[in-house]
Amino acid sequence: MSNLKTNKKIGFSVAALLKDAGITARHCEIIPLQGGNNRVYRLIADNDQYILKRYYVSHDDHRSRLSAEYIFLEFVREISVRNVPKPVFCDPARHLALYQYIEGKKPGKNEIGKMHVINALNFIEAINIRNDTDTRSALRIGMASDYCPHIREYVNSVNERVKRLSLISFDAQINKRAKEFIFNTVIPEWEKIKAKIRNSKRKYPDLLEADLILSPSDFGFHNSIVNPAGDIFFIDFEYAGWDDPLKMVCDFFCQPERPVPLKYLEYFIERTERMVCPAYDFRGKIMLLLPLFRIKWCCIVLNDFLNIDFKRRQYAFFNEDRREKQLAKALDYFARHFTRLF
Repeated sequence: MSNLKTNKKIGFSVAALLKDAGITARHCEIIPLQGGNNRVYRLIADNDQYILKRYYVSHDDHRSRLSAEYIFLEFVREISVRNVPKPVFCDPARHLALYQYIEGKKPGKNEIGKMHVINALNFIEAINIRNDTDTRSALRIGMASDYCPHIREYVNSVNERVKRLSLISFDAQINKRAKEFIFNTVIPEWEKIKAKIRNSKRKYPDLLEADLILSPSDFGFHNSIVNPAGDIFFIDFEYAGWDDPLKMVCDFFCQPERPVPLKYLEYFIERTERMVCPAYDFRGKIMLLLPLFRIKWCCIVLNDFLNIDFKRRQYAFFNEDRREKQLAKALDYFARHFTRLF
């Protein structure tokens, strides 16, 4: 194998991975791409192309991102849902996985329309046909990342995110500005949201196990590719698993990278609530917790200020320091959303 255009360490790992996967190639080229948490490469092996992911591993992670993604994709492809990448091969010992390469690009920030939303709903419904989710391969799938069975756990989870951000150090001017934003803006708003949840007169029943759905968890058009034919493929399933459908809906409408217009929320709820018990009061609970998810995503945008997440992002973005960019993004996100929600 020749023409491995990368450093020796990655080149050796890739050569071994291709050999183990039964892929022979005389010429191989590796092109670094930006990934959210992992190192991602476009791998050209003769006339074939793949996505190579090298997963970031930390002792603070309580679940294997590689296993979560690979097992989820194996199940989705097994039930003949084809608008996801085909899993090709994985090497858990070296934290490497190969997936089908999807030619195309992400939809633009202002391009999300009704057909995009319908495609997303069709995908969620297709992977949650009960005859399929009762199979042995579906039962291999674990719980989604950040799964919360009770309202109090949603509150506790966001509380913890806010607390971690409040403890960032003052070792740089950008950190000082971020901390001022957290204390002067985020925390006061979060206290109002918690009070509203606490004072809600409606008592919502806990989620039943039968109401769990299979979810990508980090679901949205930031994790999608539109191919040249106009077909939408969904990618990046390292957080996937069994989850509360409420969380899937709220994350879908709160993620900041490819905003979904709120005018589609009612339609999205109407189709999704068919999957849950009527007693769950799906719509009411979503409207109560949507502001909580806004705070959650504001915190996620600021994760680069946390030591472990800073290291992870530097790993994924090849040592780029994104703190200035992420603080500007968080300020814009907060300004756009909280004037509308209250």
